[in-house]
Amino acid sequence: ESPEWRPVRAQALFTLTHLATLQGQPVNATRSLDEARRLLGEDADLADVARIRQLTGNLLRIQGKLGQASDSLAEAADLFSALHRDAAWAACTVSLARIATDSGEAGQAEPLLVQALERYRALRHRPGEADALFVGAQAALARAEWAMADQRFRRAQAIYQRIGAAGIADCRLGRARVALEQDRSTEAARLLNAVRSERPTSRVTRANVQAVALLLAATDADWAAFDQSLTDLAGMQLRGGLGRTELHQIAHTAARLASAHDEPERAARTRVVLGS
Repeated sequence: ESPEWRPVRAQALFTLTHLATLQGQPVNATRSLDEARRLLGEDADLADVARIRQLTGNLLRIQGKLGQASDSLAEAADLFSALHRDAAWAACTVSLARIATDSGEAGQAEPLLVQALERYRALRHRPGEADALFVGAQAALARAEWAMADQRFRRAQAIYQRIGAAGIADCRLGRARVALEQDRSTEAARLLNAVRSERPTSRVTRANVQAVALLLAATDADWAAFDQSLTDLAGMQLRGGLGRTELHQIAHTAARLASAHDEPERAARTRVVLGS
């Protein structure tokens, strides 16, 4: 392999790592990142080191290693700040907010998201702004702030649609979660079916589909659909899927709904299967 092509190939591998992480594929992400490290070796410059720390942090997050992920992302943010890479710094800050939410500290996510949104808007960086709004919506959902969550999911979806970026399906599923919390099951079913019709390929999105389907089935007391969604969601979690706090929320809500319908055994099984 020609040495002058190694940095170019390493950058391509960084992109593959990022995409695999977004799709909930830690094995593929690890393989790409390890190969990028090997290619760069001791020739990695400070920007490469920062990018590696950022990708490592995001990869550790989807593997549930939240403490290590936070340390890696904080280091990356410091490096990007020193390099005046504002968009990259904001991306790390959004990831740190996501970890705060995953760790059950959704309140700590808000100041991080405010900083990231300010930076993205100053840069007119629309994809980053949408990502920050989406994570902010998830944090609001974790805090049971339904109106704020719905508003942020809608704003993020509008930007994703305008720029033609991925993320629309996850916004719709987030809105479906809010609709269920507000006793709007017809709207939740409409949003869920819209996503299903698109046949999403992302592992995270497909796990979200099953999570919303589980909650909708519990709301409607459709126990055959409930059992199937619970089995499917549990299987997806074994290969990487939803964040710990989000899964806990879903398990708690599904179990509560099952209990309300006089299904104590299903409620108990839901808590056990989803680790709540």
